Formats: sequence, C-alpha cells, structure tokens
Amino acid sequence: MAHILRDLNALSDSDLIRLHDAAADNVTVGVDYYLNEIHRRQAAAAIRTSQRLAAAATGLAAVGATAGVVSLFLR
Repeated sequence: MAHILRDLNALSDSDLIRLHDAAADNVTVGVDYYLNEIHRRQAAAAIRTSQRLAAAATGLAAVGATAGVVSLFLR
C-alpha cells in the first residue's frame, strides 16, 4: 500500500529506509534503477565540486579586495 504524500513527508529517514528495504524483496529492478543511482551520485559529486569552487572563488575575491585596499594605502 502506498502512503499519501502528507504521511510520506512525515516519515523519518530511518522509517523510509526500513520501508524501502521491506519492499525491495518484492521488486525486480531494471537498468534504470542502476542508472538513476549513478546519476544521483554524479549529481552529488558535481554539487560538492561546485561548493569547493565557490569557496575558492570567495577566497580569491577576498584576497583581491584586500590587495586592492592595501595598494591604495601604499601609493
């Protein structure tokens, strides 16, 4: 039996995992199952990379702004 959306949203992560694992015994998976997992992992890796790049860009911007201010006082 499927849950209504309101009940599904109210479930904890551990409850969702338990329900998934119980239902997994009765399901035949196809290629899409594995492709979806690969895509999910690639998306998560891309997000982590984007976050690191954003942090590096912020650091470089701070260094550039500091250098600009310092150069004003060294004239």
